[in-house]
Amino acid sequence: MALVETAYVLESVYGVPRKEVVDALLALLQKENLKAVGGNKDLWMRALLLCRPSRRGSFGDALIWAAALASGVKRVYTLDARFPGEEIVVGPPEDPGPG
Repeated sequence: MALVETAYVLESVYGVPRKEVVDALLALLQKENLKAVGGNKDLWMRALLLCRPSRRGSFGDALIWAAALASGVKRVYTLDARFPGEEIVVGPPEDPGPG
């Protein structure tokens, strides 16, 4: 949550370009004294890199992607066509059919 909020404030409030936001958050995560509580710093960094090229992917979606990978989830159900699909299956819930 803190990474998403920080990215949002830097981009939306202060107008920092996305590439610079990602670079700043990556530098922060590489600090040895920063502990990953409830997560995996390497996956968080990979997630941030998914956001770097453009505004296509959201920081929130990228970090949900990282949480899915960290927990061993193989499929994420979403209607968001922009959700990162690297290493997991992404799509809408399957239709159970009539009944």
